[in-house]
Parts: sequence; C-alpha cells; structure tokens
Amino acid sequence: MSIRPGQPTGRLMLAVLGGLADVERDLIRTRTAEGRSRAKAQGQHMGRPPSLTPAQQKEATRRRAQGATLQELADSYDRSIPPCAAPRAPLDPATPRLFVCYASTTARRAPIVSAAS
Repeated sequence: MSIRPGQPTGRLMLAVLGGLADVERDLIRTRTAEGRSRAKAQGQHMGRPPSLTPAQQKEATRRRAQGATLQELADSYDRSIPPCAAPRAPLDPATPRLFVCYASTTARRAPIVSAAS
C-alpha cells in the first residue's frame, strides 16, 4: 500500500508521520543536551583535545608575553597559523591568554597556538 498525498487519507498519513518525526527529533535533542550537561558536571572535556600539553601551553604563554611572534611560536611547535589568527593589532603582553585556534573545519588541519587578549 502506498501513501497518496493527493488524497485526504494520504495527507493525514503524511501529517501523522511528520508529527512523529518532529517529536522524535525533540526527544533526541533533549537527551543529547542532558547527556552533555551530565558529562560537563562530571568534568568531562567537550570538543577536540588541545594539540599542546599544559606545560607547552604555559611555555607558549610565557614566550608570547616576552614578545615572541605567533610565527615563532607556531614554528617551534611545528604548527601553522590559521586564518583566524591572522596578523592583527598588537596584543597587550601584560595580559596574554593562550587559546587553541582551529583552521577551517573543512581543511581538517591540526589546531595551532595563538594568543589573544
């Protein structure tokens, strides 16, 4: 038996199936959000792991505060500078903050070190 959308019973079947799919999608979204909240509460890290160890991150922060350029840092850790860390106005070296900046997700490149205020 096929569903014929041109007939009243066919439209009813499509409306019912569409409604069920919508409810199921909401249930999936809710369960996913609950699982994420539970994982964060247990201290789980969400997302891609950093490419540098905590010791390397501290060293990079210290070197950046001492005036190292992003290119020097990237070269020393065998990384490249992604477009999101393109040269901008100089950062205040008194308050550097290290963060992992990812290249375009379509390029699938490894993360690199960048500094931001």
